[in-house]
Amino acid sequence: MDPSLEECLASAVPGVAKAASGTLARKPLTEFNEGAFLAPSTLAILIDQEERLPGMRDELTPEHAVVLHLMARLEVHLDELPEPDSAMVERLASFGKVEFQGKICLLDGVPIPAGEAQLSYFIVMRWRPLFHPSANIRRVYCGDEAYDRLVATDILQEPVLNVTTRKYLNQLGTLQRLAPDLFVAIWFRRFRQAEVILRAHSAPKELVAKFFAAPMTCGENDQLLLAASIMSEWERIFEIADVMKLKGRNEDRVTRESVRKALDAARSWGDILALEGEIGLFLRGCALHVRANHRSMNFVKIPEADTCMLARVREALDNSLVFQDKYRRVEMIDGERPVRFFAGVELAKFIPVMLEQMNDSLMQHRVDGGKVALVHKVTTQRRRKQMLLSIVALSNICEKTARHLTRTLEAKQGTENVVDAVENRSRADALTLGEWRKVYLSAIVIGVDPLRRDADNLLTDLVGPQTKAAIVNISGRVGNAFKNKLNEIGIIASECTLSTGEYGWTMGGRFDAWLKPDAELEFLRNCTTHIKYREELDISAQQWEKLLSRCARKVGQHVDRVIRPISLPRAHPLEHTHGSWPSIFDPLQFTDEIESAAMSRRWLLREECVRQAARHLAALSPITDDPWLSERIQSRPKHRSLAKNSRRRGTFQNYQIAITRDLFWQR
Repeated sequence: MDPSLEECLASAVPGVAKAASGTLARKPLTEFNEGAFLAPSTLAILIDQEERLPGMRDELTPEHAVVLHLMARLEVHLDELPEPDSAMVERLASFGKVEFQGKICLLDGVPIPAGEAQLSYFIVMRWRPLFHPSANIRRVYCGDEAYDRLVATDILQEPVLNVTTRKYLNQLGTLQRLAPDLFVAIWFRRFRQAEVILRAHSAPKELVAKFFAAPMTCGENDQLLLAASIMSEWERIFEIADVMKLKGRNEDRVTRESVRKALDAARSWGDILALEGEIGLFLRGCALHVRANHRSMNFVKIPEADTCMLARVREALDNSLVFQDKYRRVEMIDGERPVRFFAGVELAKFIPVMLEQMNDSLMQHRVDGGKVALVHKVTTQRRRKQMLLSIVALSNICEKTARHLTRTLEAKQGTENVVDAVENRSRADALTLGEWRKVYLSAIVIGVDPLRRDADNLLTDLVGPQTKAAIVNISGRVGNAFKNKLNEIGIIASECTLSTGEYGWTMGGRFDAWLKPDAELEFLRNCTTHIKYREELDISAQQWEKLLSRCARKVGQHVDRVIRPISLPRAHPLEHTHGSWPSIFDPLQFTDEIESAAMSRRWLLREECVRQAARHLAALSPITDDPWLSERIQSRPKHRSLAKNSRRRGTFQNYQIAITRDLFWQR
C-alpha cells in the first residue's frame, strides 16, 4: 500500500514531528490528540529525525551546522590557536557554562573567542568562504596588510554590502572589551536580546563602529544590528550552498543523471524511502513538489500516478523542464546538470543572486534609497564584484562549480583574436586543482585593484615569478568578464523570491528577516485558512480566459487546452493543498468570532503551528527545492520582445501574465 501524503511529508521534511509533538504538548493544547493530525506510523518516522533544516534563521546551539563547521575548522588549526585570555574566560562564565576543548573555549557548548588574540582566528574560521582557500590562518588580520590584500576579500565585500569581515572583526573586538553581554548575544545570533541590551546601555554610541558610508534611515544602534544580520545571512547562504554542492562520487551528486538512475532502479516507494544520502532526501521531497500535486500541469501522463506514489514522482520529474535534454537555463557543470535548487536557482547562480537581494535590501535602509548617483555602469561594476566574490566563496564550498564560473575569464575578450582565446582555454584546462586555486582565485582577489608595491613583492615571494605572471594575465581579464551574466543576476534576483514586505519575502537573501522573526505570520495564517470564493475574481478570470483562448491549438478535430505563458495548476494551489491534507488543516479552521474556551484553544493551536512554520519557511526544503520553481524564472517575455510584438495575437504584457497567474487559480 502506498504511503499517504502525510507520510511523504514526514519523510521529506525533517523536524515536522518534533515541532508538532512539542506544539501538542504545550498547555492549553493538551486536549488535542496527535492522531488527529498524523498517523502513528508517520509520527514514528518524524520523532527520530533531526528538527533543524539547512538555512533556518536561528541562534547557535552545540549541534547547529554553523557550530559543527566552526569546530571542525578550529580543531584542524588547534596548535596555531593562541592561548585563551583567562580574564575574558571569567567574564564569559557569567553568561553560561564554560568548558574547554584544548584551547577552544565553549560557552554552553558553542565555541567562542576568549580574548582579542583569538578573535581574528575565530572570525576567519567562522566566515571561512570569504577568504582565499589557500590562506594561512596565522597571517590573516594579524597586522600584515600586504598579505590581507592577497587573501581577504574586503575590497569585494565593501562595494556590495559595506560590511566587511575586517570591519566586523574590529566591531566584535570593541564589544568584547566594553560590552561582553552584547558580544555574546551577537555571537550567538540572539538579535532580540542584542536589541534589548543596546537600548539599555548607558553609552551605546561608544560601542558602534561605522559600517555604512551613506546616511541610513536607522540610528547607529540599529546599524550594528544590520551589520550583524548581514554577517548572519552570509552564514545562512554558506549553509544552503554546502547542501547544494556537487560532492563525492558522481552517483551521489544530485544531478539529472544520478536522479534518473536512482528513480529507474526503484521498484516501489519503499526503495525511495530506503535510499540514503542527498539523492534519497531529494526524491522523497519530490512527492511534495508542485508538479506531483498539481498533475494538471503535466503534458505527459502516467496512468499509475493516480494510485502509485513512485509513478507520481516519475511523472512530475519527466515533465519538469530541467529533466529535458534541451533545457538551457540551468547550466551544465562538468557534464552534469544539477537539479538541487533553492527557490529555482542552482548553485552556479545562487550566491550572486542572494548578494543582489542583500544589496537591494541594504539600499532600502539608505536615506536616498540607494538611487543617488546610481547609473548603469556603477551597477555593472558592483555585480561583477558580486560574481568574483561568489567564485571565491564557492571555491571553499564546491570547487567544481567555482571552476566552471571562471571559464568566463578564458573566453575571447575585446580585440583578442580567437586563437589566443583557445590557447587560454587549453592552458586553463591543463591546470591541476591546486594550480587553478593559486592562479585564478589569486587573480580574482587582486583583479579589481592594482597591487601596491609591498603586496606585489609578497606575491612574487609566495608563488614565484612565473606563476605571478599567469596571475597578472588573468587579473587583467577580470574587468571585461561576465558580460552576459550581470543583467541575468538582476532578473533572477527579482523573480526567484519576492521583495521585502511581500508574502514569502523571507525566503530570499533579505537579511532584514533576522530582525523581524514575526514577519511572515500573517502570510502563514492565510495559508492555514480555507479559500473563500470571490465573485469579482471569477468574472476577471473569465475575461482573461477569452483573451488566452486565442492561443488555443487544434489537435485533429479538437481544440486542445489553452496554452498559457507558463504551465499553471488548474486548481488554486492553496485550496488543493488543503484538500490533500485534511487531517492537518481541518483542525486549524475556526469561525471569525471566538465564542468558547474550546475555540480559543483551537486558535492558540493554529498560532503555535504558524510560528513553528515560520521558523522553517526560509530553509532548504521540498518547498524551496522544487525544480518547477526554476521554470518560473525568466518565463515572461522580455520587454524588448513585448515592445516589438505588442500587436501580435497571443502576445501578453508582463502585467497581464502576472494577473493570469493569480486569476486562473481562482477557477
